[in-house]
Order: sequence, then structure tokens, then C-alpha cells
Amino acid sequence: MRTPASCSPGSDLPSRYVASWLVACIALGIQCVVIGPVDAREVASTFQKNCAACHAGGGNVVQGGKSLKTQDLERNGVNSPEAIYQLVYGGKGKMPGYGQNCAPKGRCTFGPRLADEDITALSQYTLQKASEGWK
Repeated sequence: MRTPASCSPGSDLPSRYVASWLVACIALGIQCVVIGPVDAREVASTFQKNCAACHAGGGNVVQGGKSLKTQDLERNGVNSPEAIYQLVYGGKGKMPGYGQNCAPKGRCTFGPRLADEDITALSQYTLQKASEGWK
């Protein structure tokens, strides 16, 4: 199973802005995620198709305390791209897995599976939206 990268390689933001953003994140000791404008639209669409039924606006209509908001992500130990990737890929509890090789089958979505790149992008998108308060 692949683990995600911390920044989207396809970002079309000017490198000086990306570098400034990364330096600011490092200086503040916070985790940052960079998704380019085109990638963000595609990832937002993937989120709407696969996640928003349960996680609209970063919430969780199935299980309280398991939202995609910063406080819940931190409390539940799912506050890194790697942790979110693993959860989306393999599922846990009431959350089905979406990875191509998710197993056992009863824990995985019955719908179409997501490519590793899509899960990586969703992981980054989730952290970015959480840091923005899902606005």
C-alpha cells in the first residue's frame, strides 16, 4: 500500500508562493498542504461524489465525534496525510474503505474504488479544508 506525499506535485502555483507558504508553515510548526487550483476542483468533485453524503461541511452524520474538523481529527489520531490515507484506503468502524485492494470485502465500499492518487489527494484536501474550518 502506498503512502501519500505531503504536497501535490501537480500544483500550478508559482514556486515563490509555495516556498513562502512552506517556510511559514515550518516557522509556525504547523502541517501544511498545497493543492493547486485545478487539482483542488478535481479533488472537491471527488469528495462530493464519495464523501459528502456522510461528511458534508466536514461533519459526520453517521457517528458523532468522528468529523473531519481539526479537533476531531487530532483527538482521533487522524491528523496527518498518512493517517487519513490509511483510513480512506482500508476503512475503519462504520467508515468503508475505498482503496483498490481494500480487504476484507465487508469493510470496503460496494461502489467504485478510488485510485491511490485520488486517496492521496483526498487526504491532503481534508487537512486543507479542516485548517480553513471547512469554509
